[in-house]
Amino acid sequence: MVLTHPGAELYGSDRMAVESVRALAEAGHQVTVVLPETGPLVELLKQAGATVVFVSVPVLRKSLVSPRGLGVLVWTSARGLIRAIRLIRRLRPQAVYINTLTQPVWVVASWVSRVSSLVHVREAELGGNRHLQRVLHAPIGLVTRVVANSESTKRHVVDSTPTGLDDIRVIYNGKAWDGYYNSDLSPEAGTWTVGFVGRLSPRKGVHVLVEACHLLLERGMPLRLVIAGSVYPGYEWYEAELREAVAKAGLSGLVDFVGFVENAGAVFSGADIAVVPSLVEPFGTVAAEALASKRPVIASRVDGLQEIVTHEKTGLLVEPGNALELADAIERLVRHRTLARDLASAGFADVRDRFSLTQYARATQDVVAELRRGRPGRHG
Repeated sequence: MVLTHPGAELYGSDRMAVESVRALAEAGHQVTVVLPETGPLVELLKQAGATVVFVSVPVLRKSLVSPRGLGVLVWTSARGLIRAIRLIRRLRPQAVYINTLTQPVWVVASWVSRVSSLVHVREAELGGNRHLQRVLHAPIGLVTRVVANSESTKRHVVDSTPTGLDDIRVIYNGKAWDGYYNSDLSPEAGTWTVGFVGRLSPRKGVHVLVEACHLLLERGMPLRLVIAGSVYPGYEWYEAELREAVAKAGLSGLVDFVGFVENAGAVFSGADIAVVPSLVEPFGTVAAEALASKRPVIASRVDGLQEIVTHEKTGLLVEPGNALELADAIERLVRHRTLARDLASAGFADVRDRFSLTQYARATQDVVAELRRGRPGRHG
């Protein structure tokens, strides 16, 4: 039994939910996936071998991670908990795999039902209030096993959980990378193209990239920026601010907002440089996607991105939020095409080795097998 939640579009955590289901189904498990609502994830889950059912439970959003929002959260969680317990008792699963920390109701429901559970933590932050985070992380102490998608996420879980935790397993996200590679970086370029793929939100640092491009324009450097991504409902203001910043900087003819794209590799293959300017990033699948596209990557020196990109070997790292340093890094690759090609080649080889879909599937199968054997356990 796998718990996850859908979005309007599919991003990293959604894709990994599908791959978790596929790995478990291929290992012979009968998998039922529970969603709070329908969405584009449903058909992919069915194709991966799952039966999909719907149960309405609250999904933690930033609007709820506040003193006022907690009142709503407590009320909806009480109703959702009853529904969750009823479903677990009806399905009688051997194990519950909770694909996201944003539905803590399932942690409590599994514990009450005395069913072994695993929570796969993919979110590194839910809000700025540390004490509030510790309250929201408290249910993790009830699960049988915790898996994190990076060492950075693991540290966050340990720091934010008020109860003691046993061993936390790190399973890096994986993908089938062959579809990302299109061609090598060309030896020469006239106007360089910088590519960004991801959610349009403040934590992704898109505004920092726009500012960096403005600095490069002032230096007389020919540059084109492609921004591929959409906003979560309620964040439309951020896209509006980005577009306004582009216009004020005189970049309107040089920046393309192309919206959500299904294949990040298509964007990166059409670019000369890939930039991941996130201010917070628990793993950073998009950085791995850029490496798999055989493009030089510039990423923020933050969280999980440092586990994907090795500075000066497979890419360049810059301080998060520092537009000047980001601009300098972009200019460095523009002026040193050989360096850009060398970094792209090294990153291409590294990502296919360390972040393969095969390693992800095997690790997922192993940890669920341990869960079914009841090792380690807290439910008695």
